Amino acid sequence: MTVHKGHRKHRSAFTLIELLAVIGIIAILASLLLSSFASAVRKSKETVCLSNMRQIGFMNRFYVDDNDKSFPPSAVSDFDPILQAWVPKSTLMALGGKNPNTNPHWVRSFPQSRYRPLHAYQGNENVFRCPLDKGHRARPQMCICPPYHHYAEPSLFDTIGCSYQYNFGLFAPIDSSRVPNPLPPFTKQIPGRSLPAMKEHEVLFPEKYIAMHEPPARVIGRLLTCPPARPVVEPYWSQWHRTRGKPSFKDPKLAPDLFYSATLFVDGHSENLDFTKSIKTDVYYPYEETDQWMWYQPRDP
Repeated sequence: MTVHKGHRKHRSAFTLIELLAVIGIIAILASLLLSSFASAVRKSKETVCLSNMRQIGFMNRFYVDDNDKSFPPSAVSDFDPILQAWVPKSTLMALGGKNPNTNPHWVRSFPQSRYRPLHAYQGNENVFRCPLDKGHRARPQMCICPPYHHYAEPSLFDTIGCSYQYNFGLFAPIDSSRVPNPLPPFTKQIPGRSLPAMKEHEVLFPEKYIAMHEPPARVIGRLLTCPPARPVVEPYWSQWHRTRGKPSFKDPKLAPDLFYSATLFVDGHSENLDFTKSIKTDVYYPYEETDQWMWYQPRDP
């Protein structure tokens, strides 16, 4: 067998185009995997949130049984270190959880953990923490003069000590179509019975009546004036779930359709509900009853 001098064995190799094609395919697969992983992480956090709501439902059950079948109050007495006096503080965002941070605004607005209605039943304070809690840029319906702009960021849990909101104090026009233009929103309260004023047997549809929710379920008002001045309220809407953008909006119609909220009902069950349609249909009156929920029970005639 004759071997020709100068003959070299051919070595296969990728061309530049082939390399670019392989890199592109790998990048596409990686993006799909990352997207699936991010979706799985989000779903797991939503599952934690719903589990929290179910546990809070048990705590609420224990509280009602121990307190003459009455729901937790809308305010509790707490010693205010700033005023050096016992004062009523709202449970709107403080049925349980941990102490508010040291900011005087939150200390004056919300009670310490040990005075919150469900404290005796909670065990772990993190049950009141939503892992998707991004806070919001609104202040509670309480005025401290001069007006401060202390936003609930980076989360409600970090500032107020609780991610979830008790269902009362639904400030909105009774009928937005009949409210004169000069009248700002959130200056009238819906003519219904608030949950803290009711006993268990008075709730006609416990499977529909919202007991607790996350702020993305409804509008939050930021009070810009102090008494005795006429109330001027700036509305804010929040999004925590399924969004990577900013959490707060002054106009929900410009926000993505992502107003999801973990919601606890009076009967103890919880669901992750989409409130987008009700919020965007009438931004100042998102409290119309649906087949899934009701926000308030009309007063007896």
